[in-house]
Amino acid sequence: MKGISTAFCDWLKARLVEYSNGVLSAELVYDERHTNLGTAIKKAVNGGLGCCVVMSTPSLRQADGSSPDDTRYTVSVEVAIMHNAALSADIDSVLLSEHIFRELAATHFELRTEFPPNVRAESLTHTLNTTKWLHQFTINYITRI
Repeated sequence: MKGISTAFCDWLKARLVEYSNGVLSAELVYDERHTNLGTAIKKAVNGGLGCCVVMSTPSLRQADGSSPDDTRYTVSVEVAIMHNAALSADIDSVLLSEHIFRELAATHFELRTEFPPNVRAESLTHTLNTTKWLHQFTINYITRI
């Protein structure tokens, strides 16, 4: 079998670690495809570093229309950065999430840099509940299946 979104999700996870500039390790980027999220998030946010990232299972939707022969699809992954500021006050998670968001916007996935970018970052939001931050955005690209 050949998946449509697997390579993109693997690429995205590596970029999240890279663009965090050492704040996040691969073990703190939880991928819904492989992890029991409830337990992992609770453990990461409430202990140790107090910060983690969660990637949703990707969704696919037709990019251009609804005709059966339209094979261009948008692959979307929701990203959530969670931070408990009471445990790790030295991390500015608003700055971290904006930095990662900006780095992912207009990048290239499986394309050489001389081609137009094919990755888009959408809708960054920040929510604070006492000392716990939640930063959410969507990363997507268009592919032909």
